[in-house]
Amino acid sequence: VYNINMKTISILSPECEKQLLENYKLDNANTNTEKMETVKRMLYEVINNELSEHQKDCLLMYYFDKMKLKEIANIKGVNISTISRTIKRGEKNIYNFLKYYMLNV
Repeated sequence: VYNINMKTISILSPECEKQLLENYKLDNANTNTEKMETVKRMLYEVINNELSEHQKDCLLMYYFDKMKLKEIANIKGVNISTISRTIKRGEKNIYNFLKYYMLNV
């Protein structure tokens, strides 16, 4: 069980966060700090509501627990390539949902 705190969410790379902030207007936010908090809130919502449990578990173990793919695969009882694909799909889902939310802010 993971207690996800909005201050610690950083699954997106800094380049991706920057691109999201530059490409999509956040009219309700006046400063970069407010914009980043908005992105973090959206990311928190996506992780908790839009990802499968398997994607969420793999992403959290990989990014928050800093586990290697092999360690995650051993815990889950699946092949390393399955974990790699799951993480990539989860990242893609996060990006797509954030992109959608940003367009509709």
